[in-house]
Amino acid sequence: MDLFAGSGTLGDIIDKLPFFQDREYVMYDLNPSDERIKYNDVIVGGIPLQRNSATYIFLDPPYGSLGRHYYGASASDLSRLAPEVFLSE
Repeated sequence: MDLFAGSGTLGDIIDKLPFFQDREYVMYDLNPSDERIKYNDVIVGGIPLQRNSATYIFLDPPYGSLGRHYYGASASDLSRLAPEVFLSE
């Protein structure tokens, strides 16, 4: 599971590399960029899967955007949060 899927790199890797051919994945993002990525605002909706249903969870939030506010327009967009609020979330 990738909660901050961005352009879908996790899905690209799993789809293309034979080592991962029997893996399933689900990707979420505030701004889905393709049909494999489902909309989810992790701040508002949390993790949208049943507890203990994912083997791996990738977390790569848009922390590089903090203070620049360029990722999205949602008030709960992680890039719009003050650094101390971001860390608590």
